[in-house]
Amino acid sequence: MTIPSPPKPTLIEATETVISVDVQLDASVQIYELKWKDYAAISWDSKQVEFTTSDGKVNVEVTNLNPGTTYCLKLVAEGKEEGPELIVDTETKAVPRSRKPVVPFNRSNPVEETYNIFPGPS
Repeated sequence: MTIPSPPKPTLIEATETVISVDVQLDASVQIYELKWKDYAAISWDSKQVEFTTSDGKVNVEVTNLNPGTTYCLKLVAEGKEEGPELIVDTETKAVPRSRKPVVPFNRSNPVEETYNIFPGPS
């Protein structure tokens, strides 16, 4: 029997440390694995997808990811047939802005100037 090629996961949401995807699974396949890796990495991490829905649609979350990182995700059916990759960026950690007090311009020395510089997102 030929194993059908798994579908590409559909992105639901990506936060700083979690990627959530929907997958439409074929009922003729007994075991699926969701594999993911940092885009630049060589090795893949994986999670077995267990499903008991009548329509085969499952929501899967990958957790404990690194903020601001690009990840590749794919489904593997029966440990053999690999599906197309989904490439997703996790969000960058929010860096709170700190406001520094404005120092008044000193008119007695026209060369001296004060600028307020606020850090941008990192």
